[in-house]
Parts: sequence; C-alpha cells; structure tokens
Amino acid sequence: MIGYTYIGYPLLLALITIFWRKNINKKSISPSVSIIIAAHNEEKTIKKTLNSVLKLDYPINKREIIVISDHSTDKTNQIVKKYKNVKLIVLPKRKGKTVAQNEAVKKTKGEILVFFDSGTLYKKNVLKELIRNLNDPKIGCVTGNVIIKCNEKNLVSRGFKLYFKYDQFLIQKESKIGSLFQVNGPIYAIRKNLHEKLDERLIRDFVIASKMMKQNARTVYEKEAIAYENPKQTPASDFKMRVRIAIQAYEGMREMVWLLNPFKSKFVAFTFFSHKILRYGSSILIFLLLFLNFLLLKESFYLSIFILQCIFYGFAILGLVFNKIHIKIPLFHIPYYITAGNIAIICGLIKYLGGDRKITWQPRM
Repeated sequence: MIGYTYIGYPLLLALITIFWRKNINKKSISPSVSIIIAAHNEEKTIKKTLNSVLKLDYPINKREIIVISDHSTDKTNQIVKKYKNVKLIVLPKRKGKTVAQNEAVKKTKGEILVFFDSGTLYKKNVLKELIRNLNDPKIGCVTGNVIIKCNEKNLVSRGFKLYFKYDQFLIQKESKIGSLFQVNGPIYAIRKNLHEKLDERLIRDFVIASKMMKQNARTVYEKEAIAYENPKQTPASDFKMRVRIAIQAYEGMREMVWLLNPFKSKFVAFTFFSHKILRYGSSILIFLLLFLNFLLLKESFYLSIFILQCIFYGFAILGLVFNKIHIKIPLFHIPYYITAGNIAIICGLIKYLGGDRKITWQPRM
C-alpha cells in the first residue's frame, strides 16, 4: 500500500495521461478580476507581494486588489495604506484565513476571484495565463504553478522543495485527466458566480475544487501561471505548520467524503483516494511497518528490510542534528522531511480526534 501510494500511483497517472487527456478551450480574455490577499502580521513580506501584484500585465481598469488583514498587530496595515490602488479591510478580531477570505469576497466587484498569498511573488503574465483557461465554460477554477526558490543548505527548504515538486507532478497529471480535487493555496482563480462561503474550519484551497464539481465545473492546473515562494522556516515552525495543515485536511476530507463515490465524482474518486486518503493513511502504515518488521527479525529477509528502515530513520535524525549545528548534508534532507511530515500528520490526527479545530495561521516567512 505504501509502495503504491508513493511510487505506483504516480507511475499509473503518468501512464494514463499518455492515452487519455481532457482538452481545454483556452483563449486570451480580459474579464474584471478581484485579487484577494489575506494577511496576518506580514510586515516583512506584504510590500514585496503588493509590488509584484501591481506590476502584473493586466488592464488596470479591469482589476481590483484587496488586502484583508486578519487582525494584524504589526505594521502590515500601515504599509498597505500607503498603496493608493489597494483596498484594505481590517478584521477587528482574529478569525482565521477562511473567514478573512469570506469577508473579502463580499467586497469584490470582479467577475473572477483571484486568491494570492502574502509572501509570494508572481510572474508578470500570471493573470492572463490563469484566466485564459476560463474561456472554457466547463472550467470553474484554475490553479497555478508554484516554484520554490530557497536556500539549498536549509534543511526544511530543501526538503520542502523536493517534496513539493513531487506533489506538483501529481497535480499536473490529475488536471490533464480532469480529476483535480485541490489547488495550490498561493495562486488560484474561480468564477465569482460559482463561489460559496466556506465554513471557518475548512481550508479553501483543499475543498474549493470539490465545490466546483458539485456545480458541474472542472478545476485545472496552468503550468505557465507562475508564482514564487521562498520558505525560510525552522524545523520547529515547519512542524507546527504541518500539524495545523493536517488538522484542516482531516476536516476537509470529512467534507469531501462524497468524492469517494465513483457514481457521483467519476474518476476523481480514484485520484482523491490515491493521492489524499492513502497519503494520510500511509503515515500510520509507515510506522506500523516498522513495528511489524521488528516482530519478524528471525527471518533474514525481514532483518535486512528492518536494517534499511533503521538507516532511513537514522538519516532523518542526523539531518535534524546536523541542521542544529549548521552542518548541511543534502543526503539527509528527504529522510528528515518525510519522517517529520508523517509524524506531523499523526499528531494532527490525534489533535483532530481530540476536538482541536485550529483555524488561524502564521506567516511562513
């Protein structure tokens, strides 16, 4: 099951896309757009993001930029107020990203809603590349291509970059067969007439595609719509973020459980089960594998497999130790990132089952 989740499924997807793809009727169009940027204490990044967005190649009279500040207590609000072409909305109490985005949507005028992240930079043609997909009336949502630019010596950044490339490969293939069920949080656009207010416990980029499906609209991936991120997190802050994301993912999976019915969601049932359900389930299976392997050490075959597992986890521990003493060895990035991610998913499950429903977020920079 673990082998299928991480290796078999990507290979199967690649094979399917050779023989079966859904076309998109792309064309350059210029509908009115509302760009929404949710922010909480982003004084270090909001200026760069706004400068990037203001330089986008799109008719100025066809776009509006809204920053929704989720009770920022630093200089975020003061910085945004300096921009004449940016509308600032301030929430007096901390509500979380989903609530902030819900509030911002109420103030929009555009036909298309574009969700960006603070701390992310955008290629000049990103809006045009996203929106040309919406010329196709069957398309309700478009997500873009996030490229991770990071310090190669940073343990978390390097691990995240490689893992993210792997995940983007799956998203791109799922889009080609018309079975994409999630979007990249820092960059996606949806038709305003298809938008639904979301429950505060849900994370929008995880469930928005399923909301489109219920309205008979597809979600697609646009490789040429490029956003750049440069995460600079420590192992501790990255772990906390991944636990939070896991909690929100469990809530999202409960909301999206109907996707597992192939009579309702068709081929999406296959991609959702393989990509998300098994991915989270494998975090438990991986550690169960180690325990069961320990019970079979009398057999030489199982002994060799157990030794390989111990080496893998040893590399993960060494990666964390070496990072703390500022020794950077690339060999240990992936074992660390995979192991930390699996532990975070299990911790998130324990918290979720215990009633934890965190809805707030912290800047990644």
